[in-house]
Amino acid sequence: MVTPSQARAGAIAAVSVLSLAGCTSATTLGVSPTDILSAVIASIPSSTTTTSSGGRTIPSSSGSRRRIPESPPPSSAASRVLRTADAYVLSLGVEAPLVARSLGIRLAVYPAKGYSSTFPLKPGGLTPSVPGVDEQWLVGWSRLGDRLRLTSTAEFAGYDRTWTPRDFGNIMRFARDIFPDAADWERGEYRACLRPMTPDGRPVIGRGRYENLVYNAGHGHMGWTMACGTARIVSDLIAGRRSEIDISGFAPRTSAGGL
Repeated sequence: MVTPSQARAGAIAAVSVLSLAGCTSATTLGVSPTDILSAVIASIPSSTTTTSSGGRTIPSSSGSRRRIPESPPPSSAASRVLRTADAYVLSLGVEAPLVARSLGIRLAVYPAKGYSSTFPLKPGGLTPSVPGVDEQWLVGWSRLGDRLRLTSTAEFAGYDRTWTPRDFGNIMRFARDIFPDAADWERGEYRACLRPMTPDGRPVIGRGRYENLVYNAGHGHMGWTMACGTARIVSDLIAGRRSEIDISGFAPRTSAGGL
């Protein structure tokens, strides 16, 4: 039987993964991302000495995991939303290392900037039915209902999300050459995106130094692909179940941080 606390923890895990995949956001839940970050940071102990917060003592022993305080102070901007939690899931994409740093944790997740464009399909046009990647042009494509999405490029530009039409030149040349009649290439929607990459290409999933903090970050450009699997893993970890998915290669590690 799942206890109320386990059910609440599972809900936290599900929301965190959906946020990663882009299905929902803090705004959808009625609170801004700034409020949530403020509450998380405000709940972090200011030193590694024994501290009292929310009625719980947090030992600073290096040989055992500590716990993140359960309640942000009443003055927190998001105290109306984040009041108590049995477990926290850090699943903030490229922002995950910023919050982890506030806990004194190094999380080696860095934004790799890419470009995404989406076009409406032409009625009766010759459209690819399966996704793929052209390794010469380094362009990927995927059909999304009545639209076709093409992505390309990976560059290190910090947290910059700006773009210019020139950034999509490679995509447009490929699209018109390979799929000339697939979509209306004059009605595209364009955006720059930041992929949360780790040095070894694997996400960081599992517990580190805090027993009530579970990492679920660093999925790179495979967030949608791994969303359901990592949601199951995180739910199993929090509920105390043995996961059917082997996560030994994804646990916090020296190369990707989280220890």
